Amino acid sequence: MKGLGLYPPITKDYILKRISQEEIMNHYYEIPVTRETLMSNSISSRYRNDTNPSCNYFYNINGKLRIKDWTTGETLDIFDVAAKELGITTNKQGFIKILHNIAKVFRLNKYVDFSEVLKYDKEFNRTYRKTNKTKSIIRYKVILRKPNYHDISYWGEGGIINYRGIFFIREIRISVNHQPFKFLYSYDPKDPCYAYYQKDKKKYINLWKFYFPIRIKGDKRGNKFYSNGSFIQGLQYIKPARILIITKSFKDVKVFNAIGLEAVALASESTPIDAFNIFFFKSLFDYIIINLDYDRTGIVMTQFLRKEYRLPYFFFTGNSKDAFEYVTNNGQQALKNIVQSLYDTYKEDIIKYEPKIINFQ
Repeated sequence: MKGLGLYPPITKDYILKRISQEEIMNHYYEIPVTRETLMSNSISSRYRNDTNPSCNYFYNINGKLRIKDWTTGETLDIFDVAAKELGITTNKQGFIKILHNIAKVFRLNKYVDFSEVLKYDKEFNRTYRKTNKTKSIIRYKVILRKPNYHDISYWGEGGIINYRGIFFIREIRISVNHQPFKFLYSYDPKDPCYAYYQKDKKKYINLWKFYFPIRIKGDKRGNKFYSNGSFIQGLQYIKPARILIITKSFKDVKVFNAIGLEAVALASESTPIDAFNIFFFKSLFDYIIINLDYDRTGIVMTQFLRKEYRLPYFFFTGNSKDAFEYVTNNGQQALKNIVQSLYDTYKEDIIKYEPKIINFQ
């Protein structure tokens, strides 16, 4: 059906078979669902002045995730929270809009096509725009640690020995809308956390992206990623050179750095780089090459960037989904050979070149 442009209906069951309750709640309520926020710790309400945090996540008898405000007695499920955040009533028509918003956020169904995302946003803003809507301010308080044997072993698999830009995390606390900081994470060798950082000078806030490499989807310990802002990773470290690689994670940025290449990572594989930054990159580099994951999200974003800015690209396939895994499986020299072959191909006249897919097993 997908190849014909046809997609199944976006229903509640369709959404929940593909995205967990926790992921949806984390996105819309912006306070992570963790062991600490499930019954044991009170969190602040986003919908009133809650100076004495009195809300909790919990699961009902049917396993449905809820958040309860013990002061007002209000209980909300994931769809109620999404409705409040979007300013939509949960009538039949409104619920359809909520389901489509969730599908858009997580790039499900027809929203794998970026043009459909833009179309939805335009219609939504025209119909449901809220003039008084303000986004929550999330701050993290972080305690760092020194790298240990486990860290050196993990990053060494990708050939990374220079840790510039990688922060090793001992403890994380979180504050939402200037409320007191709450405990979020403490170091465990079986659950390490690494972070990337950038300062937002306009909002006077430190932007963090936390990465938990061992966690998997639906992990009870929490999400694989946490962040309080969107930023191009590695932007502050680049310097003029021949080639720039645009990849999908700061981990892969460090892999390319380790073989002598400049690289940056998208804020996420569903967040495109704007024309201003592309122009900035072209003022520093002769060749800009895209390397995202060979999955649905990565392919969609790659095709968007290719069409929008006429940038060449390549994917890793087979047993390696990204640069880190490729170096782990094949070594740094193999990655150098790939980039050299791309450079030799594109250096003749990259502007006139019509990019074609190149897969490396």
